[in-house]
Amino acid sequence: STYDAPPGLGAPPAYGAQPTAPPEYGALPGVGAPPEYGAPPGVGAPPEYGAPPPYLPPGGYGSPPGYGGARPGGFAPGYGQRTNDKATLALILGIVGLVICQIASVFAIVIGGKALREIQYSGGTESGEGMAKAGRILGWIGVCIFVLAIIAIFGLGLLGHTTRSVYTPVPTGN
Repeated sequence: STYDAPPGLGAPPAYGAQPTAPPEYGALPGVGAPPEYGAPPGVGAPPEYGAPPPYLPPGGYGSPPGYGGARPGGFAPGYGQRTNDKATLALILGIVGLVICQIASVFAIVIGGKALREIQYSGGTESGEGMAKAGRILGWIGVCIFVLAIIAIFGLGLLGHTTRSVYTPVPTGN
């Protein structure tokens, strides 16, 4: 038939029959058994160690060299401080007031002042003084732009009314 087994293999096992073990192969010609490996030279029993040193509690650590001393609040520079949220808000409002809506500038000035007071009274636990000051400065610039814009709008409006002449023809006796 078309699907006969290749020569030398015989018929396949019947369905459900256990497969037979593969035929035993001999050693390759010219290859012997692998050599026996022992321990590498110079390796013996592991060394014996003494008792571990006694536990010592960690000592106090000063500030790292070259970074200055601790701040008045007891914190090293950059550690233990968190940025005041109102300082961040003042900076954001200052930018928004300068770029988009000058009304936000007034809020930047007020919130920046509150943030500066909170930072001053925090005892060094809060940072963000620069952001609060920048928010206030941007707020004042935004207020100045707003005031100048209002003056310009009304000034040009009034100027437009004063230069317009109303001509009323005077009737003649003809």
